[in-house]
Amino acid sequence: MVNIYQTCAKYGNPSHTWRISGSARQYDYARKVFSLYCWIVEIAYQRLFANPQAAVLL
Repeated sequence: MVNIYQTCAKYGNPSHTWRISGSARQYDYARKVFSLYCWIVEIAYQRLFANPQAAVLL
């Protein structure tokens, strides 16, 4: 049984923290999905900071 908390490293926003419970295989899959999620969030933040008016589009 794996029980781990992961947070997007760059922003560390608590709303971007996932609690992953389950087998090692489930954890490995969830970690990959979470990494993709963090990547998308990072791009969204970069666009937001580069162009604050883009917040309307988010």
